[in-house]
Amino acid sequence: MAEADVLAAIAAVQATLDNFATTQEVAQEVRDLAIAGAAADSMGAALASVLADTGTDGVVLAADAITAAKIADDAIAAEHIAAGAIVAGTFAAGAIDAAAIAAGAIDQATFAVDVYESGIKKNVALTAFPFWMYDAADHVTGMSGLTVTAARSIDGGAFAACANSPTAISGGAYKINLANTDLNGDTIMLKFTAALADDTVITIKTTS
Repeated sequence: MAEADVLAAIAAVQATLDNFATTQEVAQEVRDLAIAGAAADSMGAALASVLADTGTDGVVLAADAITAAKIADDAIAAEHIAAGAIVAGTFAAGAIDAAAIAAGAIDQATFAVDVYESGIKKNVALTAFPFWMYDAADHVTGMSGLTVTAARSIDGGAFAACANSPTAISGGAYKINLANTDLNGDTIMLKFTAALADDTVITIKTTS
């Protein structure tokens, strides 16, 4: 056999082997795609039980998909939420309204009460008692330059004006000199009011 014929035969064999390898690779890819497709179908079935297509707004969670019983106690804590992750822009207008909150979900016990228990003595004057006034528009921003009216209720009695008027400190902070007559009781409720500001109410439990 001539050298040219030998080389041609070797080339033919190599082409056959290359074609076989390519065929094997294609077959493997087909098998991989089949497995991936089966996994996708399984995932789709699982998601279908949780998600419902509205047909207008895309995909949303089905009713009762997330309930209190499905979330472990303390699963969502402050340290799990990045600073600034939840802001006003996160929610669509009207997304949270009275109908979205179960009756009794938020009650008086939910909120801490400002109670001063130590260091304030019954029927003893107290100088420069501090408090804060918030903007009624956002309930967060401190308001300066207010004319604040102070009243007190002693042991659950009717409110009456405090002996002295509050004065400004700065940036929403104010102070008042409480007279002994303002503190002549076991429990004192102070109420500070001003135009355009939220009322500030502070309860004091005096000591003897």
